Amino acid sequence: MSARWGKPYHDHRDWPRYNEALVVRGEFYLDLGQFRTWDQELAVMNRGKRGGRYLIPESFVRWLVIWKQLIDYRGLEGITRKMAELRLIPTYPDYTTLWHRLHRLTPALKMPKYSELELASDGTGLKTSNAGEYRIFRYGDPDARQKKHLVVVITADVRRKKVIGIEVHIEGKGHSEPQTAVAHLRDATERGYRVRKFYRDGAYDTHGMFSALHTMGTEPVITIRKNAQSRGRHSPRGTSIDGKPFGNTKPLAMRRGRSRSATVFGGRGPRGSSRR
Repeated sequence: MSARWGKPYHDHRDWPRYNEALVVRGEFYLDLGQFRTWDQELAVMNRGKRGGRYLIPESFVRWLVIWKQLIDYRGLEGITRKMAELRLIPTYPDYTTLWHRLHRLTPALKMPKYSELELASDGTGLKTSNAGEYRIFRYGDPDARQKKHLVVVITADVRRKKVIGIEVHIEGKGHSEPQTAVAHLRDATERGYRVRKFYRDGAYDTHGMFSALHTMGTEPVITIRKNAQSRGRHSPRGTSIDGKPFGNTKPLAMRRGRSRSATVFGGRGPRGSSRR
C-alpha cells in the first residue's frame, strides 16, 4: 500500500475535551432551563394583552424549533403532551397552535461582540430540478420554463467565520447579490461595527458596490472583471482598489493561493485544491 500523498496530517486536538464536547452537544436537545421561568414569562407576555391569553411562553416555542428539524408538528404535540403528563410543563399546545406560534417567530442573528470586521458575501441557489414535488409546485416547474429557485445570500466575517447577515428570496424577486451585500454592510455599520475590508469576486465588481464601500470607509478587496471598461477613472471603483488606479485586473482577493471569501464559505480553492 502506497504512502499517503501530500503533507502528513497531524491531529493536535485535545481528544478528551473534544469527546466531552460531543457528549454535551446532546444536552442541547433537552435543555429544560427555560421552563423555570414559565409563569414569569407568561405574565410579561400577557401584560396588557387583549383577547385570549398566552398559555405557552416564547422561550418554549423557540426550544421546540430545535425539535421541529427532526419531527413534524403532530409529533411535537405528542412530545409536549408527554412532558405535561410528567409534570415538566403545566400544559401543552395542539399542533395547530404550534404551527402558528413557530411561523410567527422572527429569527435573529447573534452578532459578534468584537467591533472590527472583515467581511465577505456569497450567494447560492437551490435548483428545483433536484428537488421534490413541493418545491417544484411552490417555485415553478423546470419543464414549463419556470426554473425558479431559492437564492441564499450570506455575509460573514472571514477571520472568525461569524455570520452577520442572511437574505433568502426566490430568483428574480429579490435584490441582487451586490445589493444584498451592501444592505448587510450598512446594517453592520449602523450597529456600530467597523468593516475594515470586504472580499469578493468579479460578480461584485459594480460601481454601486464600490461607492457604498467608499462611503462606509471600507477597503474593497474585489477581483476586477477582465472585460472592465476604462471609464470612470476618478470614481470610487477606479481609485479605491488597494490604492491602484482603475483598470488593474489583478485578482486582489487572492491571498496565498486562496481567496478569503472561498475559505469562509467552504468553497474549493484555485487549481482544484480543496479545504481539509
